[in-house]
Amino acid sequence: STHGVILSFSTILPQVIINMLYARVCLDATLTGSWNYSSIHVMRKFLSSILLAFLLTFGAQGGIKVASLHPLLSDMAPNVGREAVEVIDLFPENGELHAFEPTTADIAAAAGAKLVLACGKGIEPYLEDLRDTLPASTQIIELGASVPDVYITGSKVTDPHWWNSPSAMKRASRDLRNALEKAYPQ
Repeated sequence: STHGVILSFSTILPQVIINMLYARVCLDATLTGSWNYSSIHVMRKFLSSILLAFLLTFGAQGGIKVASLHPLLSDMAPNVGREAVEVIDLFPENGELHAFEPTTADIAAAAGAKLVLACGKGIEPYLEDLRDTLPASTQIIELGASVPDVYITGSKVTDPHWWNSPSAMKRASRDLRNALEKAYPQ
């Protein structure tokens, strides 16, 4: 994808601080023998939330900022929103769709996004955790949610890859347009 993440000092510095704090917590837990994955996981989520709040407060202001969890959606957003949309592609170049999960750095890169675009239909099993991490003002849009289920031939299993259908893409594009208009009524 041609969409990149523009890193600025206000984006990098808080991430460095969060990583240093997280590393310190892990080191302390290792040295004291009180390693508890659950509490470390909660601490990391908490620190990520602090980072995101900082970036939302002090980050750069711009057009309609939309984060995307899939390269196809990263391409769809500027086609629907035109030049008014700034896309932050969270999916790594040459990444594996079924193994991808956004990192703290990915979440920091998406700071200020009002919308996070997801495929839905179970493609992103981490969405609930991501919802817990993002501020309430950030809305996750599952573009496949309104697309009718398609069953794999000869089974009762649904195929979550809705973007293979032109009519599903058309429906998802309309839903994206409506979400952009609702999030940014200008």
